[in-house]
Amino acid sequence: MKERVGYFTLTSVGERDGDGFVAACLELGTVASGDSVEEAFRNLDEVILVQLRALEEAGEMERVFRENGVEVVASVDEAEGSTREIGEGKVMRISRHQVVLRC
Repeated sequence: MKERVGYFTLTSVGERDGDGFVAACLELGTVASGDSVEEAFRNLDEVILVQLRALEEAGEMERVFRENGVEVVASVDEAEGSTREIGEGKVMRISRHQVVLRC
């Protein structure tokens, strides 16, 4: 089986929730929390990684990506990331991820 590397982006929103912060990945429905927005995003990255591994093991990653509009591209330049404030206490993050595709 041949392998190739692909890249994709995910959109996450982090915002204040009581005394802490919560971050959610819009495409995957994954949620995590933390004491700061940065910690919530770090925790979200860990949860996303676990979710992606589980999807891959179940053979469901391609279907979930397709259903949620996640496009895998060949070049890292096509999958740029950024973070910006979108309101008081609310931050949107576009994060770049790498995936190994088995063809």
